[in-house]
Amino acid sequence: MERFNVDTEAVSRFIRKAGYHGPFSVEFLHTKEGKNYFMEVNFRNEGLAYASTCAGVNLHALYADSTKRINWDKFRPTYMMNYSIDLLYVKEGDITLGHWLKDFLKTRCFINVCLTDLGPTLAYYKHKISKKNESIGMYSVPADRWY
Repeated sequence: MERFNVDTEAVSRFIRKAGYHGPFSVEFLHTKEGKNYFMEVNFRNEGLAYASTCAGVNLHALYADSTKRINWDKFRPTYMMNYSIDLLYVKEGDITLGHWLKDFLKTRCFINVCLTDLGPTLAYYKHKISKKNESIGMYSVPADRWY
């Protein structure tokens, strides 16, 4: 936070005045000139919060149990990716497929897939494909009959 000159005390005052307690995120735009522009506070657990858990520091456990302590020995730098959106940068020509693939292979935290439990991701794509097939007149199994 210090590296980007974020006024954490102002954020703390805002959260206290709002009377909120729990997981949240704060978004800023940080310019190349070093200026921060406040965007929003999300008073909820949001997708990017999973990055800390993947990095070995389960911050949300602290909210649930104040007696827990962070074991910083378990912390490790972690790459996070939303592969479905990130791949659009290749499609748009912003990065090469090789660059994306290199990033993908070093990523250990995905915002929209759990590599140890692929069931939800497979169900999502199965549903998406069946909806696409329905829209072009192909037969598909209704979602309530997948099981």
